[in-house]
Amino acid sequence: MKKRVLSLILSVSLALPLTGCTMMTPLTAEEEKDIALYAAAAVSKYNIKQSEGVCFVSNETEAKYDEAEKAREEERKRREEERKAIEEAEKNGGNKNPGSDSSGDGSGGDGQGGSSGGNSGEGGSSTSNPPEPASKEITLSELMAEDSIRFSVSKTEVIDHYTVEGVLDLYPGNGKGYFMVTVTAVNAGAAGKDLDLSAKGLKYSCTIGDKAVMSSGNGFLPNDLNTWAGNIPAGGTKDLLLLFPFENSVLQNTSSFTLKAMQDGTIFRITE
Repeated sequence: MKKRVLSLILSVSLALPLTGCTMMTPLTAEEEKDIALYAAAAVSKYNIKQSEGVCFVSNETEAKYDEAEKAREEERKRREEERKAIEEAEKNGGNKNPGSDSSGDGSGGDGQGGSSGGNSGEGGSSTSNPPEPASKEITLSELMAEDSIRFSVSKTEVIDHYTVEGVLDLYPGNGKGYFMVTVTAVNAGAAGKDLDLSAKGLKYSCTIGDKAVMSSGNGFLPNDLNTWAGNIPAGGTKDLLLLFPFENSVLQNTSSFTLKAMQDGTIFRITE
């Protein structure tokens, strides 16, 4: 019996060193760094999705991304609709001929097709070039019509994207950049002034060369000239923005541009 107990104790004693159950050898900071780098390299070597990284996206986060993408798509559609509306308004304004008969029966004016200028033709048509699209020249301050508040374009800049309050990046799309127009509002009055620019129903467009685009960023820019609402204290100022997405080729020369606004079908050409 005593021999069996001794044999068991001896067997256990011999087996313990083979189990690895012992104190870990202390490592220096340099040794820990080497091990970490080796482990990272091993994982990177055999991780087929290494380029994608590892990121958990909850259903809630995914829904927010989907909602933001839907909002961007609606914004694109809205800009396209507004662009077409401006083109249609300018077209209608340019086709109006004050001396012509609206019935088009050729009975107006001098009796020869109702034309009030150029060469008259059969059926009331005219071979003269149509006049330029009608638009009213106006300053920003006159357009806004806010007592004691002066509005003016203070800066223009070409940027590839715009970061909203450090958390949201707005991009104009592939091959495009933003032509950013800064409008400064100055309260020259003796009291603070509340403004709600969205109530004015103004839509802005910008023309560089022969390219015209609508402003974008509505709903995302907290200081958007289209939608800003807030108070400007007496003697205070507020910088408001318009972002116009142009092709990069157009943005090579922005020394000359035209800013327009549309309100209830009327086109205003903004001057300084």
